[in-house]
Amino acid sequence: MADYKILPSDSKHPIAKSAFYELLEIAGFDITDIQQEKSKWEQITKEVVGKNILFSPYQALAPDELREIFQTQPPVSKRESIYSPSITYEKKSYDAAYLALNEAEYTVSEKYVENKFVKDIEPLLEAYSESEIISKLKSKYSIYSKDKFYPLIGDIFSVLGLNCEISPHGVNSRRWDAVIKAHDDSLPIEIKSPTEELNISVKAIRQAVENKIILQSRKSIKNKRHSSSLAVGFNLPANRAEVTQLIADFKKVFEIDVAVIGIDYLLKIAIKCLRNNHKLGFDELSRKTGIIND
Repeated sequence: MADYKILPSDSKHPIAKSAFYELLEIAGFDITDIQQEKSKWEQITKEVVGKNILFSPYQALAPDELREIFQTQPPVSKRESIYSPSITYEKKSYDAAYLALNEAEYTVSEKYVENKFVKDIEPLLEAYSESEIISKLKSKYSIYSKDKFYPLIGDIFSVLGLNCEISPHGVNSRRWDAVIKAHDDSLPIEIKSPTEELNISVKAIRQAVENKIILQSRKSIKNKRHSSSLAVGFNLPANRAEVTQLIADFKKVFEIDVAVIGIDYLLKIAIKCLRNNHKLGFDELSRKTGIIND
């Protein structure tokens, strides 16, 4: 990047564009419409640098420079969403969009997990019903910022028998907030704490898709092309039709599956796993798409 910064603007711009579209192509995006321009940018890159270079402009360059390179404008006002579903879709039944993890997806756990979440829930397992436990814990977790909520999500997935790692803050090479690992695959997780947003929004869905693209592009962790990307938050989406349609659109256009999980359901399956000494199968979770719920 030091060499890039000293280049003249007429060279930097095509180099940045070449690198950006190369990342998209590696991630499986169809860039046929821009291929001719990309070839010109690659030629300039080879003439200036001597070879093609690969980096992410949106992580390496300042916003003002990005706007100059890609000819974009900053937003003039904030809005709740930049995605508007059709009116006809909102009238559809949501039943088909909801998925449940069934009995066949659980197996007997071979080891006992102990973490902060287990210490929270263990005293409640014998004395309270499932709904009471969820209510008590959800009330406790409702004030958690991301510093507490992200590790909590990691702890819950660990209780389910999954190998979940929380990404350190500020590490651009690990854009995802957490990742569930298997020996030959992984599931990136976008997490939203209740202090960030009470209900999972379309923003979380877009970021879950971005996580999948970056993971596929950088190949820093083993990740199968068609395994899911997860969005986990405090409450399920308030506008479920909007989120469901966006998930369907990403699936249709980019073949990326996004599964959405609220903490109520995570707590429910955690209670089931702890009470019955069960664990959740990675393969079943990796094939989910849509809103996971009862």
